[in-house]
Amino acid sequence: MSRKQQLLKRHRRNKRLALLAGLAGLVALGLATWWWLPLLLLPLLWAAHEAWFADHLFYTPGEDYAYDFGEHTRPVAARLQAGLLKADCVLQGGETLVLELHIKSSWLGRFLDPRVELLAGEQADQQTFERGVAGLRYLNLTGLAAPLQAGTLRLRGRHCRLLGQPRLWITPEVELQRRRVMVIAPHADDAELAAYGLYSQAQEAWVVTLTAGEIEAEHYRQMGLGKAEAARLKGRLRAWDSIAVPRWAGVAESRCVQLGYFCLQLPAMQAAPDRPAASREADMADIRPFRPQLSADQAWAPCSLVLDLASQRDKAMALGMMHDLQPPAPFKRRLRRLLQRWLAGRRPSPYGENEFFRKAVRRHELFWRREL
Repeated sequence: MSRKQQLLKRHRRNKRLALLAGLAGLVALGLATWWWLPLLLLPLLWAAHEAWFADHLFYTPGEDYAYDFGEHTRPVAARLQAGLLKADCVLQGGETLVLELHIKSSWLGRFLDPRVELLAGEQADQQTFERGVAGLRYLNLTGLAAPLQAGTLRLRGRHCRLLGQPRLWITPEVELQRRRVMVIAPHADDAELAAYGLYSQAQEAWVVTLTAGEIEAEHYRQMGLGKAEAARLKGRLRAWDSIAVPRWAGVAESRCVQLGYFCLQLPAMQAAPDRPAASREADMADIRPFRPQLSADQAWAPCSLVLDLASQRDKAMALGMMHDLQPPAPFKRRLRRLLQRWLAGRRPSPYGENEFFRKAVRRHELFWRREL
């Protein structure tokens, strides 16, 4: 069993135990004279669960992040003085800047998303961490070289404290916009989520998508289609998306490739390359209709691209064209988002209700470079 599965299993087990303990307490109250109290507390407990305990983390918030940035990235001593960040270095302006420091959640940060605000005159950014964070974390300061050198870059923790001696990691500038770029995406829309800003600005870009994304087609079954028919329709749509949407960024159709492999079947294909791997839901083994993780002990240099507001908006529009992000969320998920907004202070995206708009449309795109 993978570490991710183990953590998810432990998370679900702990929730079940807490639920059973809560129900036992409510039954005890109901058997006493306060029969009405369980009726009042049950909806409050459910709302608290949806607001604060519904997120699934596949690691514990008290663990340190672990990266090996490799020989191309150099560390520089830094210090925080009255909230201002100071670093002993000379910067050209285009470097990738990553700040290492310890972040400790306050008690309120167990209920509201902790974040670090980066303030420098009219420039402002905020980077959010998991509730209950307690460990080594990294802030992306790329694009803030000028205020950093001027000593005017202010860091402010909201619902968290910044502890210890920070360290600044500097990677020399890589001119991504003047390069030929190939983005290899596991599924349709992954290229846009991770690298729309990159491939929209590159001198020449290719987008290669591995799978058609035909599974989990419940939304399309609402049209009266059977399971296999809905999966085939979704696969055709997502395959079309992977070819057509990059045109929004100026990437020609001739430089977009959809391999059309079936979802969740890549490990099986790798293990037995001579054996056909059929779709899990589309009742098909022919992929032609769909053709028109890092390890801590490996050294990867960070390379960050700054997106201005116009580029962020274009990226959001590209995601909005993807059929998989268009269906409305189920009522329970919309209600959960509303509770998280009211009770946990989680701000929604102005571009759409799908969580990918909130998570992926931001000031930076971060890539990892490895010399082979």
